[in-house]
Amino acid sequence: MKYAKEVIDLLSSHPHRWFKRREIVRYVLSHDSRSTQRGVVVGVQRVLKQLQESSYISIRKTLCESGSGFMYKRSTRKRHMNYLKAAQKAAQ
Repeated sequence: MKYAKEVIDLLSSHPHRWFKRREIVRYVLSHDSRSTQRGVVVGVQRVLKQLQESSYISIRKTLCESGSGFMYKRSTRKRHMNYLKAAQKAAQ
């Protein structure tokens, strides 16, 4: 899946930090200048959904902030998949 490597790299480099989706999109755009912002947003949404299904990330809903309303971080649960398995599944 496109952008999976960039998203996983960002979340893995700061495992205890919560990220807004727009921060993740900006990070991906900084690494792939050929893509449009709308294309990156759609790609990042797909990657985040896949990572959530594999229990690689945790998601929380913010109540008072504008924007997407969700924040994402790498799961710190012992059951989560390791980096390579999550990257392989997201790449499919």
